Amino acid sequence: MIHGKPISNEAFIVFLKNLPPPPLPYRTTVSAVLSRLFTLSKTGMLYFTDASYKHSLKEALQDVLEGRPYGRFLSYDLPTKQARVLLKDIYTANGVVVSPNQSFVVVCETAMRRCIRYCIQGPKKGSVDIFIENLPGFVDNIRYDGEC
Repeated sequence: MIHGKPISNEAFIVFLKNLPPPPLPYRTTVSAVLSRLFTLSKTGMLYFTDASYKHSLKEALQDVLEGRPYGRFLSYDLPTKQARVLLKDIYTANGVVVSPNQSFVVVCETAMRRCIRYCIQGPKKGSVDIFIENLPGFVDNIRYDGEC
């Protein structure tokens, strides 16, 4: 949701295509970025992933099998219209969610069967660590369930 309104895959693709030039700091294949891969913080920062800068969505299996870190985690500041790459070299960057207290973002690495934590506030701001690993299957998206 952006400003309380749901956003569809099509609307998100239009959003990406209409970012001010240059649209993103690195090459982005719009087909590899879907709306399930973004989250919005209370401050108006949009966080999203690009699963692979090398492979398109149709080549997702090839990306996983290749086993190379072509994914990225990015932010887009809605008020200033500035995009930034926060992390690169992620193995099939997938789901993303802001923590309930807005102090970190969890990013899924599908090919590695793990989720990483990127701190967005506090003394660890900008640091990254493992949130959970050795999951029994491939991670595909993530959402906070309202508990814990």
